[in-house]
Amino acid sequence: MNETRLGPAWPDWQDDDAYGYVEQLTSQGWAWEFLRRNLDFQNHLTNALRHAERAKAGTWTSSCCRRTLSIFRRGAFCFASSIETDAGVFWCPWQCPHVLPVAAEMAARPRGVDVLDLAVLSCRISILVTRDGHQHLLVEDNGRSFQLAASGVSILQPVRLTSSALWSPEELKQRLNALECLNSLRSTGRLQPGFFPTEPRCSRLRRVLRALDGSIAGAPHREIGLALFGRARVDQD
Repeated sequence: MNETRLGPAWPDWQDDDAYGYVEQLTSQGWAWEFLRRNLDFQNHLTNALRHAERAKAGTWTSSCCRRTLSIFRRGAFCFASSIETDAGVFWCPWQCPHVLPVAAEMAARPRGVDVLDLAVLSCRISILVTRDGHQHLLVEDNGRSFQLAASGVSILQPVRLTSSALWSPEELKQRLNALECLNSLRSTGRLQPGFFPTEPRCSRLRRVLRALDGSIAGAPHREIGLALFGRARVDQD
């Protein structure tokens, strides 16, 4: 695994075209864009990676590996391999309804239709094992990501997964989408775009993100306003 590089990883805030990539971000993607700019998070991550042990590649395919990750325990904490846009990001399953909690058990038939076998997936796979024994599986495919939090037997082998049938009203929509996405992943080996809608507030958040980057760069408020809204709007206000 290559050494993780930390440092400025966001675009030039004065160049709106440099933010074109955000048009495809999901709500989780937007959460990561703001979190990775948090100074406390950056400091914690730098310290954690400095003391982290290098992980070895998994044995099921050459593309599967356990990444060196960090834990950020404030609010909806996550694990991250770097502060880059394309970092491997694991969200807390008890605070993020997009993560599907499951229980893994030995598969009676390794090739059954109800079995998940990571070796046959055409995606990038990362696994994080936390102190409580949970296995956090991150599947990444062309900028899309899907996460499971599995208890039970090792998911490095073909397993049968079970999940709760009852969720709170606040979680229901996301959990059902994750469950359907998992079934699609099992049958196609890929993460289908239809399960990852873009954030509807993208245009507004794009301006907020540019303003934040301008502030991080030390730009005066007026200069940020001119870049985002133009002189006529700034002079009017």
